[in-house]
Amino acid sequence: MKKSRGNYRTRRPNKKTILAAILNSGGIVSAIAERLQCSWGTTKIWINQYEECKTALQDETEKLLDIGESALVKNIKAGDERAIEFLLSTKGKHRGFTTRQEVTGIEGKKIEFELTIRK
Repeated sequence: MKKSRGNYRTRRPNKKTILAAILNSGGIVSAIAERLQCSWGTTKIWINQYEECKTALQDETEKLLDIGESALVKNIKAGDERAIEFLLSTKGKHRGFTTRQEVTGIEGKKIEFELTIRK
């Protein structure tokens, strides 16, 4: 007698089924796995078997990033200081907006030091 696998699928879906599960998933593998009724790891294996499925997963992830960026722009236009600070610290680095500090020696030279370890 075959052992029950709970709600998990016992047969591999075809490419069309995998692509349908990826659609509107936001690129979230757990959501796709739930739609395919299999584990996260099995889902990744199935997706990676088809170039078209890998591309579809990447496209879904990019769409979600676009939505996030659109919301960020909306918040920046509304004057949300946190959103403004985030944008400047990530995309405005080349203009000097950063929270990172770089320490150098005199005139930008290396800092030299000597380390002594005592026992």
